[in-house]
Amino acid sequence: MGRWFKSWCVKMGLVLVGLLLLAGSTFAQVSDTAPIQVDGQTIFRVGQTERYSAQERAKLVNNLIQRKVNRGEFAALVTVDERSSVPVIYWGDDYLLSVTVRDTETGQSPEQQAQRWSRELTQAITKANNERRPRFWLRSAALTLLYMSFACLCSWVLRRLWRIRLQQKKQAQSQGTNAISHRVTLGLRFFFFLGNIGIWYAMISASFDLLPQTRTLHREIQRRIWGSLTADNLSLGTRAFSLIDLLFLAIAFVGLVFLARLLKQTMRSRVLSLTGLSLAAQESIALTSSYIFAVLGSIVLLQVWGLDVSSLTVFAGVLGVGFGLGIQDIAKEVVSGLVLIFDRPVQVGDFVEVGELSGTIAKISVRSTEIRTLDQISIILPNSHFLDREIINWSHNSPVSRLGLPISVAYGSQVNLVKSTLVEVGQEHPDILSNPLPRVYFKGFGDSALDFRLLVWIADPRRQEQIKSDLYFRIDQKFRDRKIEIPFPQRDLHIRSGSAELAPQLIQALTDVSHSLAQWLNQQNLNQ
Repeated sequence: MGRWFKSWCVKMGLVLVGLLLLAGSTFAQVSDTAPIQVDGQTIFRVGQTERYSAQERAKLVNNLIQRKVNRGEFAALVTVDERSSVPVIYWGDDYLLSVTVRDTETGQSPEQQAQRWSRELTQAITKANNERRPRFWLRSAALTLLYMSFACLCSWVLRRLWRIRLQQKKQAQSQGTNAISHRVTLGLRFFFFLGNIGIWYAMISASFDLLPQTRTLHREIQRRIWGSLTADNLSLGTRAFSLIDLLFLAIAFVGLVFLARLLKQTMRSRVLSLTGLSLAAQESIALTSSYIFAVLGSIVLLQVWGLDVSSLTVFAGVLGVGFGLGIQDIAKEVVSGLVLIFDRPVQVGDFVEVGELSGTIAKISVRSTEIRTLDQISIILPNSHFLDREIINWSHNSPVSRLGLPISVAYGSQVNLVKSTLVEVGQEHPDILSNPLPRVYFKGFGDSALDFRLLVWIADPRRQEQIKSDLYFRIDQKFRDRKIEIPFPQRDLHIRSGSAELAPQLIQALTDVSHSLAQWLNQQNLNQ
């Protein structure tokens, strides 16, 4: 499920980036033209002239058309006057616009373009007249109800799918499985949220486009929003940028980060796995390659976007000083992470002990390191922890390590029998290495026992707790079978007799208490 969702997100992300870039290029191509509209619907687009820009021409024409439509002047005809040097379009007796060579499409003359625009205007005006009749209003109301019902149905389907997804997650948790990760759950939640917003936005847009009055308002709102997004209001260096430009740049950076992660995963699973290098070396090479790709890609993106990176060096220096003072700890962790990656005192796959924590290094990033404990709990530690304090690395250079088990037996036990028994227990365990052989040392005479120490060598330090437990169980069984006693702690207590003297104050206090008790008993007897 997680792999399918990730693949689906990749495809949808690439499609979204392509559509946004296509929309941006299309807008760039038509930005030198402006639309002629009737009731918010675009009929055609006009270009600029020597005296007026395209936006100024379109504004004058649109204001005149909308004013005549609102007054109901639908009987007047749209005509073309070709007697002057350029054809002129009239609506009744009112001048609309002159068609120049810049307005024509490829392969058409100004006269042909004027005739075509005249027919399109006539059709748009006829449609505007029909949309102001009561029958059209009833039809629009019915369609609005239909759109709303369809949006409610789609929204209900999405909520139903989300509830099914939650039930599946609860069942997986109750069965002790983790079939769907938390990241996939967040992705699905975001997908359903966007789907719900998209459904209602489509319903509202379609309903607003039914009536001419609401359609004009809707298109005007869209035009103003799009104009505010595309206006070059943000100056950086020698060039001005719009919010859309920054949005495209942010999407490009997100895509770059995704490609860097994809490069890391591909190198680790498809390329470096065939080289025979250790897991830690593969991780270091893949991580370094992804960082280099991200840095170089960022520089290329900024240059392609028209931002002179060299002009930002002074600003970057000042900003770097400010950030350096504010993020000293982060910089410390980053430097520590680079030391861990290249010097490799600990590597991915090593079994380490950090203070009271013990586990396997699962991931080393620039800022932090992930340790997976024996309880399968992920603990994130800053990289400086591995350089500022003592770390026990059981897997450093070689995973072979020695375990020492202290054992005590009662006085009077046969020490040779104890030694042979402990060696036998060590040799019988399948996880104990046969070379070096298990050894037993007589540590000395304790207060109440003879102290021994069993030394064994293992190849998997992750299982040391389990191996110790198995050895202690086996030692206890062997000692019981061979009548070897494990003593209890013993202490000798010596009591010396002598005279005891009490302080005068204590004697007086005891006397007072005895008198009071005697008086109380006498009083009780009298009452009875």
